[in-house]
Amino acid sequence: MTKSVNTVDEPQWMNEKECAEYIGMSVAFLRAGRTTESRCKHASGPAYYNFGRAIRYSRADVDKWLDDHRVAVEKVGRQRINKKLKTQ
Repeated sequence: MTKSVNTVDEPQWMNEKECAEYIGMSVAFLRAGRTTESRCKHASGPAYYNFGRAIRYSRADVDKWLDDHRVAVEKVGRQRINKKLKTQ
């Protein structure tokens, strides 16, 4: 999954609300992904930066995280096969 190249309308940095909207998940999902305990038990969210009390997400990091979680679905007869794609 490749997003469009950054333009004037697409800033490089997003706060957690903007990031949640961008990936279609909740702010609570992003917050849970940042805690050490939940990173062990649940899927972690995208990489983030901590500037004092401000949390920011790089659009490039979020796009990479989205690519890393892409799953291709193939049908073979009546069976469904999920393949996690690795992008290098």
